[in-house]
Amino acid sequence: ALPMPTRILIFINKTVRTYWPILIVISAGTVFIIRSYIRTPAGRWNWDKLKLKIPIIGSVVEKTIMSRFARVFSTLYKSGIPILHTLEIVAGTLGNVIVSRAVDVIKESVREGKGISAPMAGAPVFPPMLTQMVAVGEETGSLDEMLSKASDYYDLEVEYAIKNLSTTLEPILLLFIAGIVLFLALGMFLPI
Repeated sequence: ALPMPTRILIFINKTVRTYWPILIVISAGTVFIIRSYIRTPAGRWNWDKLKLKIPIIGSVVEKTIMSRFARVFSTLYKSGIPILHTLEIVAGTLGNVIVSRAVDVIKESVREGKGISAPMAGAPVFPPMLTQMVAVGEETGSLDEMLSKASDYYDLEVEYAIKNLSTTLEPILLLFIAGIVLFLALGMFLPI
């Protein structure tokens, strides 16, 4: 009997050669179903939640969203746009449903006459540093400056994280490719 790696390679080869049209249709159907699911409200919520929880990439996505939140909020607030309208625009520009809903909670809190930092502290999506900077900005009356500084900080963090991302993913990709090459080599040389 042929070794197991060789039998697996032969099975993959026969399957791809024989059923390649079906495999293409299944792949296209899977992509279509996933994209259709992401367009639904529950699918979009789960997709955005997944993006934030991915081990290495999630922190980069989170920092990018926080930078965008702080930058847009600072710019609109500095322009003199009313705070409720500013929060509504910010919620629409974040590109993440989870953080947008947290901004909607902040908007409702502001509408009731409360501050911005208290509901931000209650939302788990906002980092403590950003919440504290917003609190200091509210107390001192320089909210736009504090948000601008927070945005600059998160821009630097994103840049640093992306540089580290390549060094983190490099060994993982190397191990993955080495595993494939080892499997192919075993599949060819074990029968010999």
